[in-house]
Amino acid sequence: MNKLFLVIDLGTSSVKVVAYDNRGNAVASAKGDYPVHHPQPDWAEQAPEDWWARTSEAVRRVAAQVPPGSVAAVSACSQREGMVPVDERCNALLPCIIWLDMRTGAQGERIERELGLERGYGLTGLRPGPAWSLPKLMWIRENEPKVFDAAYKFVQPGDFILARLSGRFVEDFSMASRTMMFEPAKRCWCPEILDHFGIPAGKMPQLIESGSVISEIRPEAAQELGLDEGTLIVAGGGDQQCAGIGVGAVGEGKVGAGIGTGTALVVDLKEPKIDPAMSIPLNCHAVPGHWEYEPCLWISGGLLSWFCDEFYRDSGRGFETMIAEVAGLPAGADGLTALPYFVGAGSPNWHPQAEGVFAGVRPGHKRGHFARALFEAIAMEIRLNLEAVQANGVNVSQIVLSGGASRNEPLCRIVASALPVPVAVTENADAASLGAAMLAALGAGEFDCIEDAVAAMRHPDRAIAPDPAAAKRYDKTYDRYRELYRSLRGYFGGRT
Repeated sequence: MNKLFLVIDLGTSSVKVVAYDNRGNAVASAKGDYPVHHPQPDWAEQAPEDWWARTSEAVRRVAAQVPPGSVAAVSACSQREGMVPVDERCNALLPCIIWLDMRTGAQGERIERELGLERGYGLTGLRPGPAWSLPKLMWIRENEPKVFDAAYKFVQPGDFILARLSGRFVEDFSMASRTMMFEPAKRCWCPEILDHFGIPAGKMPQLIESGSVISEIRPEAAQELGLDEGTLIVAGGGDQQCAGIGVGAVGEGKVGAGIGTGTALVVDLKEPKIDPAMSIPLNCHAVPGHWEYEPCLWISGGLLSWFCDEFYRDSGRGFETMIAEVAGLPAGADGLTALPYFVGAGSPNWHPQAEGVFAGVRPGHKRGHFARALFEAIAMEIRLNLEAVQANGVNVSQIVLSGGASRNEPLCRIVASALPVPVAVTENADAASLGAAMLAALGAGEFDCIEDAVAAMRHPDRAIAPDPAAAKRYDKTYDRYRELYRSLRGYFGGRT
């Protein structure tokens, strides 16, 4: 019987469970949706029990579609930065403050003020700010002190699912890299930061390398999910790091660009290389023993979804209509330029106070122009971060797009025409899921190294040819894009 490798892909809006064979073919899948709650402005929370309920249902549906005993290992890829305080039985004591939550501005400012930008980035590879896990824990301690004290562990979303499966509280290095409590160069929790900000080290999960076996599945979990006792639970990784593996961005040259709710580039590094400009996050990769640069745009596909919901709601076929209107307009959106900083600017500008902007509006502009300007802003932001990566001496020979928005053909063509390097689209849009399957196969002993798993389980990419005329126009759009942010920096406040 061929072995199968089951992946739990815990995203921001849904969980998708997929069983892969050792050639990277998806043989069964199931999905479950759950909401994001916004109890106050700038708040974004999820109920961990929703994750588990939808995961359990999806795993049972997949298990029913595959031969008994065929699942050799289970792994997970996950949204990151969110924090859940749990008890010893992995019951959540509060809703998860997820990565989209921006309530922690004051805590982010305190971290930068007390730790300092250079010290903070030098230790953790991250610029102090509200997005990471540390300010979320600080907020819990300040606003829910009884819960903070009662918590047995603080876990991220993927850790929560793996703990339910294995009975162990572990966190792989790639997930820990997004906490601002972890030193990627040393691959350990940072005592200086934990001590300074009052985070008990004993409340943090045990660290583990991606692709390592955590344990066999708990008998109770096996029975609930319809899996066999003895099934291995293998450490996966953060969704973007796993997507980097899934698109084959392992080694120098090929760079992954995961375009989902947000966008991130994944640049494989064989050693921890600090960015002197401190503009690019340095994380541990899900590739065992490697690191990565991961410049990010906080919201991209999520921004397009918002615009579609608000301005194409009455069309009957909102997304299709938006796509058609964007595709029918010229490069440069007839002079309309957007800044996509609707939840603040990530790398390389790192400006939490930045806002979304449309500039150059004329009476002749229609809603399609505004949509196209947002599409082009995503491409401009990818180019901006690509230049930051190249400034650190990294060779980039190709960008491979993945994620749900990579199935948006006009967006892919805009990106291909806007970037100065070749662009391709991965055959499997669920690159994070595929990357986690490779890690599961590695942990189960199917392959000797992750490179062998990539060679065996990846399918060919589809190249996207740039439009030469559009590329020439986008050089001018890019100059305008950068100047627009520079001119508004003082207006946004915070940075000058």
